[in-house]
Amino acid sequence: MNERIRKIASETDVWCDQNWAGHEFYNIKWEEKFAELIISSVMAEVRDEVQYQSGWTLADIVTERVKKEFGVTQ
Repeated sequence: MNERIRKIASETDVWCDQNWAGHEFYNIKWEEKFAELIISSVMAEVRDEVQYQSGWTLADIVTERVKKEFGVTQ
């Protein structure tokens, strides 16, 4: 596991501990948040690269499409 994935897992732990500690759905919420943070991270990388290569308009289109596809709100 690389360092970025470890960092996302740690961020997920903190979020779940603050919002779902002791709840029966803790593990499910952890998995959902982990996936959301990974997708958000990938979107940021893609947006930065697309913006660099072709401008903000295409970057915005790609980002919005990925957000819609995966139901990510960030």
